[in-house]
Amino acid sequence: MSQHTWRGTTPQTIPSGGARAPERTDAPDGRRLGLTLGMLGLPMYVALGAPSVALPAIGRALAVPFGATAWILAAWSLTSALAMPVAGRLLVRWSPFQVLVAGVVALAAGSALAGAGPTLSVVIVGRLIGGAGAGATVIAVFAAATALPGRQRIRALGIIAAASATASGCGTLLGGAVTAWLGWRAVLAIPVLALPLLLAALPSRRALTRSGSGVRNGSTGRLDIVGAAVLSVLAGSLITLLQAHSVGLPAPVTLVVAAAGVLAAVGLWWRVRSTPDGFVPRRGIASRGFLAAGLIGGTVFAGYYGVLFRAPSLIEQATGGGPLEAGVLLVPAAACSVLAGRLVGTLTDRFTGWQVPAGLAALPLTGLVLSLTRRPTADRRPEPDATRGSPR
Repeated sequence: MSQHTWRGTTPQTIPSGGARAPERTDAPDGRRLGLTLGMLGLPMYVALGAPSVALPAIGRALAVPFGATAWILAAWSLTSALAMPVAGRLLVRWSPFQVLVAGVVALAAGSALAGAGPTLSVVIVGRLIGGAGAGATVIAVFAAATALPGRQRIRALGIIAAASATASGCGTLLGGAVTAWLGWRAVLAIPVLALPLLLAALPSRRALTRSGSGVRNGSTGRLDIVGAAVLSVLAGSLITLLQAHSVGLPAPVTLVVAAAGVLAAVGLWWRVRSTPDGFVPRRGIASRGFLAAGLIGGTVFAGYYGVLFRAPSLIEQATGGGPLEAGVLLVPAAACSVLAGRLVGTLTDRFTGWQVPAGLAALPLTGLVLSLTRRPTADRRPEPDATRGSPR
C-alpha cells in the first residue's frame, strides 16, 4: 500500500520552501459529514447500554430466569466484533456508503425483530443480526471519516467521537426512561431509528462514495472465509464459556463448547501460519505487545460487560425502584467513562506505553474485589434460579 493510499488523500507535493501545498478545495466538508455520520450512529451507540437496564423487565415479561437475559447483551457484542473485520475486507471492493447502507439495514431489521420477539430465542436472533449490522456501520463511518484530507478528517472524527461518547453516556438513562414509559420492547427497537436517519446521509452520498477511493487500494484478493470461520467459532466459544455458569449450561454442552474452542484455536494458528495475509494477518498478531494489549482490552471489556449485566438488577434489589431509577444511578459511571477518555489522552504523554493499559486493566479488577467483599443481606439474596437458565 502506497503512502498516498494510506493517508486517504490525493498526492500532495512539498514546495521547495518546505511549506505544504494547500488542501484540496473540492474535499467534502468535515463538519457536515461528521455531523451526518455522528447522528447516524446515535441509535447504535445506545444499543448496548440501554437494554442492560431493561434486562430484569425482559426476564419477567418472557418468564425466563434473569441469567438467561445475559445473551441479549452477549449476542450483540459477539456479532458486532466479528462483523468489523469482515466489513473492513468488504471496503476493498465496496465504497463506505455501500457498506453503510448494508450495515444500517441489518441493524434496523435485527432490532425490529428483537423488539417484536415473542420468546427470548427470537430476541437473541434479532440481537445477533443487529449486532452484525452495528459492526459494519461502525467500520463504514470511520472509514469515510478517515479518508478525508487533513483538517477535514480531524473535524469529522471529533464530531463523531463527541456523538458516540454522548450517546454511550446517556445509554443507561435513556434505557431506563424508555423502559418505564414505553416498555422493554421499545428499548430493543431503538436502533431502528438509524434507518430514517440514513436518509440524512443521502445528500452526502457522493462524498461517501468518493471517500472510498482513499480506503480501497485496488486489491482484488478474496475474503479468507476459513480464517473468518475459525475466528468466529473461537470468539463464540469464549463468550459462551464465560456465560456458561450464569445461563446454567449443562456440563456436557459446556465440554462440547470448550472442545470447539480448542479446535478453533488450533485451526486459527494453522491458518495464520499457512496464510500470512489472510483474515487474521500474521504481522498483526506477531507485533510487539499485541497479546498483552488483547488481554488488557479483554479485562476492561469484561468489567464493563459485567456492570451492564448485573448493576441494574442489584440497584433494583437495593432500592426497590424500577428501570428508571437504575438508569439514573448509573449515569455517574457513564460520565466517568466519558471523562476517562480525555484523561487517558493526557496520561499517555507522561507514562510509558504499558503503564496506561496496565492501570486501565487494574480498575475493573479493583471493582471486582470490592464487589466480592460485599455480603448480601438475608432478605435480598437472589432466588436460587435467578442467575441460571437458558434461552427459550
